[in-house]
Amino acid sequence: MHSLSTYGLNGLRQGDGDIYYFREVAQVTFYLALFPAGSRPKLTEPFRDVTVTAPKEAVFQCRVDLGQPPAKVRCYRDGRELADSSKYSTVVRGDEVRLVVRDTELSDEAVYRCQAYNKLGSVETEAKLTMRSTFTRLCRPLYQSLYVCMYVCMYISIYVCMNV
Repeated sequence: MHSLSTYGLNGLRQGDGDIYYFREVAQVTFYLALFPAGSRPKLTEPFRDVTVTAPKEAVFQCRVDLGQPPAKVRCYRDGRELADSSKYSTVVRGDEVRLVVRDTELSDEAVYRCQAYNKLGSVETEAKLTMRSTFTRLCRPLYQSLYVCMYVCMYISIYVCMNV
């Protein structure tokens, strides 16, 4: 933004025959930069990937210096903003931010993101929720046992056939 100074000369009339020369003696330019007071949020500890067995609760935690003015916090699931509900809640206490996913199901497996923002900037962190079904947890030992039994039976069959 430039400001013009206007100077007037008194006593001059149209038709005066003299030539007047003006010389700029000094030019001073001021630039004024306005920076908003405060600070932007800073991520001090990111989300970590979480693995849970349905229907247990999944909890993502991060730490954020919220800055000044204090940052607002939003959480997302696969890019869609989450509203607090009986399924999801975002809790901010001091510099700790927690995203809670209740009554998890296999369909809750997704990428979850947290964003803290104020007028000076924003930070975000994301992590993946991996679901383990109860069926898989119960059946894995059974599969391992069956594999061992098949291996033993095959070994016995080969041994018997070779010794006949």
